[in-house]
Amino acid sequence: MTDLCKRLSEATDLRFRVDDDTCEPAASGAALYYWLTSYKDGYHLVANSIYDEVFDGHVGGESDLIAKINELENEFRHV
Repeated sequence: MTDLCKRLSEATDLRFRVDDDTCEPAASGAALYYWLTSYKDGYHLVANSIYDEVFDGHVGGESDLIAKINELENEFRHV
């Protein structure tokens, strides 16, 4: 899991860490908080602002996950 956190951090410029409560990767970005769960066929990503849940769904592999996180960060950074 720490290797995944390192790769996600490098690819998204966010600081991913293993969450103490869920033992899964988590990060806080410019406007959103991210939690993910890994599955055999990809990842389940949850992204919340301080007000609303912004995204809650399955994304494919690691490259799809990185693309979705970057998309959400770009979309909500200036809101």
